[in-house]
Formats: sequence, structure tokens, C-alpha cells
Amino acid sequence: MKIVNFIGNYDKTELILYIAKLTKLTQNSNVLVIDSVDTQKTRCIIPALVNDEQYITTFEEIDIAIGFNNQKEIVKYLQKNEEDFNNYDYVFIDMNTEKMCNNFDSENANTIFCITSYDKYDILKTVGLIDEYVESKKEFVGDIKINRIYVYSLLNTSDEKYINYSFNDLKVKWSDKNIYIPLDEGDCSVLIQNQYAEKMKFRELSKSFKSAIVEITSIILDDVNKSLITKAFKNIERSV
Repeated sequence: MKIVNFIGNYDKTELILYIAKLTKLTQNSNVLVIDSVDTQKTRCIIPALVNDEQYITTFEEIDIAIGFNNQKEIVKYLQKNEEDFNNYDYVFIDMNTEKMCNNFDSENANTIFCITSYDKYDILKTVGLIDEYVESKKEFVGDIKINRIYVYSLLNTSDEKYINYSFNDLKVKWSDKNIYIPLDEGDCSVLIQNQYAEKMKFRELSKSFKSAIVEITSIILDDVNKSLITKAFKNIERSV
């Protein structure tokens, strides 16, 4: 099992779902996405047959865990349904609070992503999250390099200098290459359409957004040739 942490104040729900879908179909693997953020957005945009406080539902061949306070609760829930948490090949954890960074099995993460927009509030909140995460998990984080993802509007006139400056004082080992996701109006429109259609559209995304999804997935699947990931993405485009 590989655990992947997505840490940041920015709303990254749809991005994680796209990555999870591509991971699932590239490897024919079992993927669980844990929504531990305080807004619980997946509860609103992902269809489910139950309306319980805590549940796991399947969407686009991905399992989504919603409403759980920690990993032990998920393990217990699965056991009641005669399922095993360890059967998942990949577990993606969406985090935007210090509490959830501590409550889930984040110290065993194989890959860590720090995600922020250029919004100053997002930046400062994310800096605090990463600082707390690294401080509380320093004996586990070790030599893991954290990957930075910058999401920005094409209309934005700012650059990344302020973000880099804000992260400079953190005792963090950063990956050498940052990932950039320029969101245009078309991408924003597709994400909204997905919510109402209750499905994920790949074909209509911008080229830059598609490239970012492939790039992030290739970091997670570091033992898989990138060409295979790209091929899987094109197969999804043809089928959706």
C-alpha cells in the first residue's frame, strides 16, 4: 500500500479525484480517497446511496471515505462490511487542518504534495499546515521531499516569488521541480459540469490541466513508465 498526502488549504477535491482515477486505470489498482477536510465537499458532489455521518461510497471506480475522524474508524467500518483496509493499493488523503494531519496515518506517507493557490490566505494557511506537519512527523518524514503544486488563474498577475519566500523558513526538503496548474475558464466550467453530471470529464480539460494530472500521477507511480500513464489518460479521454 502506498499512502499519498495532499496537504493545503486550497480546494483540491476534483484534482485528487482526477489523479485517483488515472492511478486506478493505469495500474488496475484499488484506490481509496479520504476526505478529511473540514468542508467535506465530497459529501455534496459525489452521489451516494446512504446519508450516514460516516460512509464509504464508490465513484468512478474509486472508493471515497467521508466523515471519518481518523484512520481507525475507517478500518473498523470496513471490517463491519467484511472488507480489509489493507486491500487498497493506494490511499490518497486530502488534508486542510492540523488535526486531520495528526489523526490519519500520515507519518507513513510515501509521497507528499503541498498544494496552494496564489491567494494569500491559502498560502499562509498552507505554510502553517506544512510547518505543523513536518514538526509533528519529523521522525517519520525523514528524507522525503515534498512536492509543491501551484494552482493559479491565467488572469493572475502575481508570480511565485511571494510563495517561495513564504516557504523559505520551513525546515522542509522540497522536490527540485514544482508543478504548475494554470486554470482557465474552460477548466473551471468543466469542474462545475462534473458536479451536476455526477461524472468526470477528461476530454474537455485544457492541455495544461491534463499535463499536470499526468505529471502528478507519474510522481506517485514512480516505478511506472510515464508513457504508460499518458496512454491510460488517452484511453480515459476516448471512453468518457
